[in-house]
Amino acid sequence: MEQKKLSRRGFLSAVGAVSAATFLAACQPMVPSGVAPAAPPAANQVATDVDYSNPKDVAQALKAEGAEVTFNSWGWSGLSTSVFVPKFAEMTEKLYGVGVKLNWVNKSIDDDLRELPAAGKTITDLGYDVIDKEEEHFPPAMALNWYEPLNLPQYMPLLPNLADVEKSYIFRGPAENGADIYGAVYQGYEWLQALLNKQKVDVSAYKNWVDLANPELKDKLIDYAFNDSRGHFVFAGIVNNLIQNGTVKGELWSQEAWEGALHWWKDNNMDAQIHKWGDIGNQPEMRLMLQSSEAWGGCTWGSYTREILATDWNKKDDLLAPFYPATGIIANRETLSAVRGAKHPVAGHILLNWMLSTELNTAGWYKESKDGDAVNHWNVTESQFLVAYCGGCRQETRDLAPEWAKPYYPDDPGSLILTVDWAWYSQNSEWISKSYDSIVHGA
Repeated sequence: MEQKKLSRRGFLSAVGAVSAATFLAACQPMVPSGVAPAAPPAANQVATDVDYSNPKDVAQALKAEGAEVTFNSWGWSGLSTSVFVPKFAEMTEKLYGVGVKLNWVNKSIDDDLRELPAAGKTITDLGYDVIDKEEEHFPPAMALNWYEPLNLPQYMPLLPNLADVEKSYIFRGPAENGADIYGAVYQGYEWLQALLNKQKVDVSAYKNWVDLANPELKDKLIDYAFNDSRGHFVFAGIVNNLIQNGTVKGELWSQEAWEGALHWWKDNNMDAQIHKWGDIGNQPEMRLMLQSSEAWGGCTWGSYTREILATDWNKKDDLLAPFYPATGIIANRETLSAVRGAKHPVAGHILLNWMLSTELNTAGWYKESKDGDAVNHWNVTESQFLVAYCGGCRQETRDLAPEWAKPYYPDDPGSLILTVDWAWYSQNSEWISKSYDSIVHGA
């Protein structure tokens, strides 16, 4: 069966830059002879006589900065400019009496990670105050010293929501002034899981990745191909499952383990389980195979899982169920970071706190109290909510999410997320594809 490369936001990102090793290797040769890479700007020096727990002092600081903040992020399916920008100004006006202008830039910084060092510049030169980027980009940005700690003591009064962000969503780095949190996963992140047809199989019998080898699924699955990073990430879940059950040896991010797992794939004739190599998230013909029960299951990103589960045809026929393998799933999560030397650090930290809030994470559709009824404060649609909300990086958010949405999510996404060694993956991605060809097909 021919394996075709497929496109998607996350995949294009991965092609452009997968890890620190890729980016840094790309950066170095581009620096012209005789041009020294730019020194990163110093961390912001905040006036010691300003009390950031005092709204009046914060208001004065916001005015001094120009009452604006520039944020680089993804588009949130149109919610970013149509809803989030005015809601941020509304929030800052309510809290501080200053409506802060949010400049939301929906532009990839993939090329910037390569090109700015060559030009003797840093991300600060683009005017960003806060960056939201998939975690695969975090190591190279840290290596370039583009970020400063989120939890610098002077800013902590502006960041109350950071305190209860769960451990699995925090990225740490070298300590500066007692602060070492450089990234916080918040929302919009992706994981790889699967959907199963509950009218054709007993979904309760499917607990883990290796259960997809069940003979009843022969010629019934849709999956990303082995020449596609998304196919690698699905397979990484299988590798980890096989390590945990003792079938293969080695660490998750090691050639030993992946070779052993590829032999398991061959020995169990897993290629025969695949009805089509493809993308149920973006290819209508693949979704139609699920809808018609030509295919009984498929692997995809979590956001597409929720989108498909919420389609009219699936809700009418009650056809599909989400599958969250117990030994874990690979994710490439959206991570917030503060730009070192930014022009609007006070507004930036207020924005960071808001991005971690229940209000933003649920796109305004939440309960006022744990036992209350959810209110759709921002008048978003169910589909917009399901794109925006990814299960919560804080327990408060999960408690306050609307009850109708909870079946679309695992109880605790963070407990299932497997940590990716992005440097290893970058160095071995081509090897994975070639090893599949040689081990499984003898090519």
